[in-house]
Amino acid sequence: MRNMIILVMLFWAVCLNCASVRVFFTVEIQTEPSGADVSIKTGPLLDWEYLGTSPHTITCFRDLDVSEFMKVRPMYKGQFAYYSERYGYNSMWASADGLFGQLRRDFGEAILSDLGVCNVGWIKAEYDGFESSVKTLSLNSNIEFMSFDKSKSQQNRNRLYIPMKELDYWYDDDYDYDWYNPTTTVDVSSDPPGCAVYSNEEYVGNTPCSLTFRWWSPDSRIEIRMEKSGYITNRRMVTPREERIHVVLQPMY
Repeated sequence: MRNMIILVMLFWAVCLNCASVRVFFTVEIQTEPSGADVSIKTGPLLDWEYLGTSPHTITCFRDLDVSEFMKVRPMYKGQFAYYSERYGYNSMWASADGLFGQLRRDFGEAILSDLGVCNVGWIKAEYDGFESSVKTLSLNSNIEFMSFDKSKSQQNRNRLYIPMKELDYWYDDDYDYDWYNPTTTVDVSSDPPGCAVYSNEEYVGNTPCSLTFRWWSPDSRIEIRMEKSGYITNRRMVTPREERIHVVLQPMY
């Protein structure tokens, strides 16, 4: 019986400190040109999900760990207490959701700004004769309005504009295009190694790595982004001529 009581207490302790809350946001997607096929991807390991043609409106949600809204301080005997300096709550709470409930009652959805910029997915637009374009869905960036209430989020839409570049199939007859290959492989390295690499806002691997690109014309450009914790993000434009790229990331501090 005693063991059973201990197990029940441990279960509730886990529940109290791992509570989550659902946050909704609505996105109105506009493309140029209009009528583009629109897809969404909400994780690096997931496939693109077709939504329809633009203009298109979608309501999404994200389940957030409530402990993200506050700070934690170690106490005696392995216990922890939660608190928030920003909102004047310096008193200790034994559970994350206890403090979160108090903050939510007193400050409402303003506490969502404590998350900072948080990437939650990507939107891709495709249209015949145009290069596909990808936009990141970022809370507290291009997603400025979020709500704990779904209907409220639908009344306050975030607008996402996705322009696309028209493909250029016309070449200059006086220019030498013998070097041009529509598909190339580029070896990418970095200092420090182990940087996450994104191409068109999609995660493609960690350095060092080899990336394969498809080019629509000799003048095409593709942006890659490298990130690593503790270092400043570095962006680089890749061209069809390049075979190797080495990028040096500067420490943040």
